[in-house]
Amino acid sequence: MSMTGWYLSAQGCKALHIARELGREHGHLNTAHLLAAILALWDDEHAGGPALLRACGISAEQAVEVATALIADYPQPEGPSGQEQATGPEFTQPAQFALEHAFRIAAATHDSYVGTEHLLVAMFWHDNAQELRRLGIDYAQVAKQLTTLPRTERPGPMASIAPEPLSALPVPTTAAVEVAVWARSHAERHPIEVEGEQRLSSLHYLRAVSGSGAAHRFLIEADLNASKIEQRLAASAPSGPRVCATASPTTWRAPSRSSISIQVVQASRRRKSSTASWRSPPPDAAPDNSQRPSSSASNACPIS
Repeated sequence: MSMTGWYLSAQGCKALHIARELGREHGHLNTAHLLAAILALWDDEHAGGPALLRACGISAEQAVEVATALIADYPQPEGPSGQEQATGPEFTQPAQFALEHAFRIAAATHDSYVGTEHLLVAMFWHDNAQELRRLGIDYAQVAKQLTTLPRTERPGPMASIAPEPLSALPVPTTAAVEVAVWARSHAERHPIEVEGEQRLSSLHYLRAVSGSGAAHRFLIEADLNASKIEQRLAASAPSGPRVCATASPTTWRAPSRSSISIQVVQASRRRKSSTASWRSPPPDAAPDNSQRPSSSASNACPIS
């Protein structure tokens, strides 16, 4: 489980549920879906992401226009449509990187949660918010606004059982937060099976750290380069390495549908949607739990 999942705020979880519903239409969840979902929380008084954009000069009308365009102009998948699939979308690597870097940013600012404001800054850091950049907003601006933005988001469902407070954790480096994402990517390219089940091995992590950062430099000094690790992975694979398109995964999982996410999907199908279509329901509006699992695990906020 990613460390981000322990500390994701209630608004962050809501944004992910909306993004999963939007991504379901396209077969995967990308940063465009994350950004549109954050903009869908524009009227949530506790949502830090929209508050950050308002501080940068974005109006409600601009938010509606950007959010609608993000989904209406998104390339449609080939083959069966998302609605014909049985489960929800997997995160693309850019979306995974955004989540991991949001954790790093929240830890660096000594916040108690990972919220929509941190997700926004992470997307700007990775240059994945071009639609907002066209409106004159850049990374330096959102990073500066984050330093003075009031933290108003509510604790997420995992906050009460997190191993320790986020503010007490050491701040990871950029390379460190990307290790898990790259390790999963290498596990798909070089599967290792134990008792018939595919496993994420320490070899995958070793290959991940061989790409950049201080560990990469140390491995080079120790004469252990990426090529040698790839050879060991290939030898450990049941039938040799295989190439997997990790950037656009097609593995699906069931999404948690809520009333707001359904409103957003309906709005995304209309290029000229009304402003209200992209607004959140009142804070006291009851979510639609009819399609959620009955177990206690449904309260979790899965992110990968």
